[in-house]
Amino acid sequence: MRRIIAVATLLAALVAPAGATAQVTGDFGGGALRTLGSPFAAGNMVIGLSSADGSSVHVSATVVAGCASGTFTVTAPVAPDGAFSAFGTVTQASVRTSYALRGTLTDNPSGTVTARFARGAQRCSATGVEWQARRAAPGYGLPAIVLPSATLRGLSEQRHRGAPRGIVLRIAADGRRVSRAIYGVSMRCSDGSTSPAFDLPRDALDILADGRVSDREEGTRRTRSTIMRYTERFAGTIGSEGAQGMFSAELSVRRRATGKLIVRCRSGIVRWSASY
Repeated sequence: MRRIIAVATLLAALVAPAGATAQVTGDFGGGALRTLGSPFAAGNMVIGLSSADGSSVHVSATVVAGCASGTFTVTAPVAPDGAFSAFGTVTQASVRTSYALRGTLTDNPSGTVTARFARGAQRCSATGVEWQARRAAPGYGLPAIVLPSATLRGLSEQRHRGAPRGIVLRIAADGRRVSRAIYGVSMRCSDGSTSPAFDLPRDALDILADGRVSDREEGTRRTRSTIMRYTERFAGTIGSEGAQGMFSAELSVRRRATGKLIVRCRSGIVRWSASY
């Protein structure tokens, strides 16, 4: 019996295509994050990936540039060596996004994305943004045992068209603050629409003695015809193995002249996890 098994194993190795790797399945999330300059500048993005059988991967990504941002979703075939790519153009809220995505599906997926945006007469782009993704962290380990200058990548329980939404956090060099974070968020609106976007808590969030971080922002923005009010919450615990937490976002838009509600959008409370 052992000889039969050994022969079968040898034959399988001989017929396997060159460069083939074991098929990788599961959910992953992450992205790319710049800690210098504006958080809305090119170089920031979130990405989520999901593969049920290793032969194809569902991707949801939100890419940021100076004049606009865009979210695209796509399903791409995965080559025997784990490589995949996707190209396309989508239009959302008067922003046209043309993207070129390349990556490798491994236990720690990585790749690049280039996106070009057109918003009326404005043009901007994010070129060759290098992204990485991780599986969900099973826990955060020992709280407040933080790796200085580390990047944590992960995903939330939200999904957008078959793929999870990603999250990225960067720890400051002194290990006492979260320098910056970015996450994908989808909100359901009262008009029946769904709004996929991204959000950021404030920079330089203090990490408390028990590993907790938190942020809450409220604001009002007025135009000639409308008033928008928003509330954003972000919280988590960071430890030796990763981080876990929650976020939520809510906004309402009313007519300035009458106060009549135009639309209200909410994400609800969303749980997330990230690992080093």
